[in-house]
Amino acid sequence: MTNSMLPLIINGIIASLAIIGTIINTILTNRHQAKLRSIDFKNKITSDDYRHVQKLFEDFLRYSFSVAASNVSKENVDQLVQSYSVLIPYIPAESQGIFDQFMTILRKTGTADYSGEKPAEFLKRAIVPVMNDALSQYKEQKNR
Repeated sequence: MTNSMLPLIINGIIASLAIIGTIINTILTNRHQAKLRSIDFKNKITSDDYRHVQKLFEDFLRYSFSVAASNVSKENVDQLVQSYSVLIPYIPAESQGIFDQFMTILRKTGTADYSGEKPAEFLKRAIVPVMNDALSQYKEQKNR
């Protein structure tokens, strides 16, 4: 080999490394972007699920307060029962009795011999804290 060939060989090696480096950089960038998209997709699903469950709890509260405030119309009671039915899978098993107790209080409220706790007070004291705990547990479970 002559000295005149040495610069050509070095230029060829540098050009080859530049091409290979670009390819490796592109592959690594694409993998990173795919991971980011996957994480964003999982976060979107989690937040959409959380918002859905949160809306179910809010609907139950809205109809509960409406019925508890002596606005006992057939439509309100039907909406309350429907919102309760949809909410049951999201209520922790250990708290199910509190919701059953609330529904019993609502049924007895209209009777003349009922002198127990008012439904609105029971909602604030027992149901709302259970809902907050259930929502936070649901969110933690989905984030794992």
